[in-house]
Amino acid sequence: MSVSHPSPIAPRTSSAATLPTTSTSTTDASSHPSCVPQGSRVTRAYGLHLDDDCVFRWGKDYYERHYPGKLDKLTPEEVREKVDSIMSVTTAYIPHELYKAFPHLPRLRRNVLLIRFPRSLEWLLVLKDNSSKEALHAPLSMEDVMRVKEFLGVRKQGAKWYNVSNRIE
Repeated sequence: MSVSHPSPIAPRTSSAATLPTTSTSTTDASSHPSCVPQGSRVTRAYGLHLDDDCVFRWGKDYYERHYPGKLDKLTPEEVREKVDSIMSVTTAYIPHELYKAFPHLPRLRRNVLLIRFPRSLEWLLVLKDNSSKEALHAPLSMEDVMRVKEFLGVRKQGAKWYNVSNRIE
């Protein structure tokens, strides 16, 4: 039985039986046979900026999947604290769900980066980068980008090349 992943924007009605297992073999893009080889040095990345609302929605989606009903009893401030406390899980969950929904997308090991901008730290979902010839020329159509944007709920912005030499490791 195949279960499709609804957008995190829409309310979820799922049972514990449909929850994914937490296994590194399914969440680690580098272990996937179609993973794009990446070099150790990257300075530019093509991707989508994941704003705070997007990351919060996906974090909340993850929390509700794994702890059904727990957030319902909390104040909005407490919900924000709980979701913020699982930020590292959320940034792994987003590409996991993306690759599950779009299995033909090129899979990158380094797929979410924290970038230092002049006044803030921002998350970037990486679709391509310049760390290797394969990663630079990974097959990706504008239609793919549009579908990914819709899936993530970041429709207003476009994918673009970012300087990532200032990323946080």
